[in-house]
Amino acid sequence: MTRIALSSDAPFALPGLIWAELPLDALPPDPQGLAVTAEPGGAFRIALPDDLRPAVARRRREFLAGRLAAAQALRRLGTVEHLGRNGRAPVWPPGVAGSISHDDRRAVAVASRQYRQLGVDCEQPIPEAEAPALARQILAPGDAAARPAGLGFAAFLTLVFSAKEAFYKAVAAEVGRMLEFHEVTVAGMAADRLHLAFGGDVSDVRWHLGPAGCTTLCARNPA
Repeated sequence: MTRIALSSDAPFALPGLIWAELPLDALPPDPQGLAVTAEPGGAFRIALPDDLRPAVARRRREFLAGRLAAAQALRRLGTVEHLGRNGRAPVWPPGVAGSISHDDRRAVAVASRQYRQLGVDCEQPIPEAEAPALARQILAPGDAAARPAGLGFAAFLTLVFSAKEAFYKAVAAEVGRMLEFHEVTVAGMAADRLHLAFGGDVSDVRWHLGPAGCTTLCARNPA
């Protein structure tokens, strides 16, 4: 049985938020399921859904890493550790809000009973050479005006992309459809928050840029 250490060190100081994170390379390179001893807490067994068995190894590893992080977050929250599934979306236990994300290096999951909507996202930096072309897809008119003078354009673009992804995850069940990037606009930026406007409301998305990459969190509607 593989032994994996998951981190609970959240980059955001938010009461009631449970955080779990692990590097993707902690998992076997070509997994068909997981039987692991995760620290802290003990063993997890996570099955791969039938529809993902033909998927490429990278996709299978991302799915299993995300579900492992989610199981650890739920264990620390003191509730059932199994996630249901509706299409590609995880179904969290009653009374629990949660979210999962992964990039090329890590998987992250959050869970809480203190919020009705949570969205988390992690991203590796967008390369400088790719930023101008991607900006047309990600930035709504006026978004770029919020960029601080000391923040490079590619880093700002990565941050906005990640923040919008976190917001989409938080509101997905409420909105009931996929949102376009230009539907959500940047209303302002602070040292640790990005203010996103949608449907006449403004939501704060916490952000962190560090050695692991870009991480964002949208926590809405306190329970």
